[in-house]
Amino acid sequence: MRKFPSQLILLIFWSLACACRNGSGQQNKTENISGDIYRKILKICPSENQEELLVYYFDGDCSMCLAKASYVEKYAQTHHLRPILIAKTLNPTGFRLNLSKLNVRACVRVEENREFENKVDFMKVTKISTDLHVENFDKEIEGDK
Repeated sequence: MRKFPSQLILLIFWSLACACRNGSGQQNKTENISGDIYRKILKICPSENQEELLVYYFDGDCSMCLAKASYVEKYAQTHHLRPILIAKTLNPTGFRLNLSKLNVRACVRVEENREFENKVDFMKVTKISTDLHVENFDKEIEGDK
């Protein structure tokens, strides 16, 4: 039986890992959101100002996600964006209590009937411009910490 050099095996694994990562949607894509979904999001936090939105759609039962929501709010305010938080939760009362403990004052919507599922990226921060352009903003948020 012939042995493969360890470098060749590492090269194969590295190539497969890169191919999987590139195929999983990790690339920044240029997209637009539908007008209907944009209007639903705007209804969460009505305003007369036409501002870019920073939307975080997350698991409201996850403590790390709640901490990130607090940070998203602060980031948005310092960068002149309107923060909007959309949460999936099994315990809306506990979720609201935890938000108040974190002193989160951003507009929050507890999702019902999966109305944003498959329309806004779950567990991601998304920047939505007034022309409906959508941008994954997780790296900018994490890089700012």
